[in-house]
Amino acid sequence: MILRNVYWLLVFLISLVFTLMNQRNTYGRKDNLLSLSDLLDNRKQRILNTIRNSEELRGGAIEQLEKAKARLRKVEIEADQFRVNGYSEIEREKLNLVNSTYKTLEQLENYKNETIQFEQQRAINQVRQRIFHPVWVKK
Repeated sequence: MILRNVYWLLVFLISLVFTLMNQRNTYGRKDNLLSLSDLLDNRKQRILNTIRNSEELRGGAIEQLEKAKARLRKVEIEADQFRVNGYSEIEREKLNLVNSTYKTLEQLENYKNETIQFEQQRAINQVRQRIFHPVWVKK
């Protein structure tokens, strides 16, 4: 981009030189050469200033690009950490759920066994009452 601009500036300068050389001025040839020299110096300074400004802008753009790359790397690392932590959290929750389910099943099995024992004991007690304490007492 800068080289293209410099190329067109040089083309412009060359055309300017030819234009000034072909013009006839009442002040004479010496004045034409001085004014041409001044014009060329001014143009040269503007070109150099443009190049300097372009280099400064380029440096600023490179610095911004590096900062953006650093921020991107940081965000990618954080995203990976969230992803890993998320997977770990999911695995922990899954394990907790499985363990909780096993404990619940164990408790239900215990309640079932206790209920069976209770009902068996109740049936035995009812049979005992009927055998030892008949409902119809014979007199």
